[in-house]
Parts: sequence; structure tokens; C-alpha cells
Amino acid sequence: MFDGVEWRGFGEPSRTIVIFSLSAGNDVRGFLVLGMNLRRPYDEGSQQFIQLLERQLSTAITSTVLIEQVKLSHARVTRQLAIRTREVAGSEARFKLLTELSPIGVVYLIPDGTVKYANDKCKPVSQSWPTDPTANRNKGTN
Repeated sequence: MFDGVEWRGFGEPSRTIVIFSLSAGNDVRGFLVLGMNLRRPYDEGSQQFIQLLERQLSTAITSTVLIEQVKLSHARVTRQLAIRTREVAGSEARFKLLTELSPIGVVYLIPDGTVKYANDKCKPVSQSWPTDPTANRNKGTN
């Protein structure tokens, strides 16, 4: 199984191998295989070191997975926004076409009183509209 492995230290193969899973939450993302030092016993200190290493690697993997999920979510939202923007543009174009063909004047005002859109039928009366949307706000307050 470990043919061709260049063993570090004294060049002798390990007799004790520790394998643990690398996970992100409940999802196993891989495994780490450690060959233990022949001249050092596999004791409680070794176990604690391996548990600490496992926790730190799992934390790093979880962070990486979460960052990737956020990137994917952002890309999905960006695509959805582009689709909705095209839909709104198409809807506005249809609205404008319908109002241009309409025999009556159509005006679209935003809440501050600014004219957002008016078709050509409104031109005769639009001369009397205030150019400043705040012009009528202060009438009668003196």
C-alpha cells in the first residue's frame, strides 16, 4: 500500500498509521493519513495533538466550504437579478408602447410628485405642471 513512499526521519516505514476524516459539518470531505514516528510512542499526548489537528483542519475546511457556498449563492442571486431586470425592461417597453398608442394622456408620478413618464397626449397640459416637485409642498404653511 505504501510502496514507493519516501519515509522521513530515519527512512524506516511507520508501524502505526493514524487515519481520520476531514469534515465540514456532517459532510466528510476527505481523509488524512499520518505515519507515526517509530521512536515515539503513540500516547495520550499524540492523541491530543491529532485531535487538535483534526479540529483545526475541519474548521478550515468548513470555512472554505461556507465561502464557496456564499459565492455560489451570490452568483445565483446575480443571475436572478439580471433575469428580473430584463423582465422589468420588457414590461416597461410594453407599457410605454401601450401608452403611446393610447388615445388618452397617461402620466406616471413617483411619490415626491416628479413625473417619471408621460405620453405625448399629456403635452398640452404638461406646460402647467411644476418643474420643481417640491413647489406645492410648502403652500399654505406660512
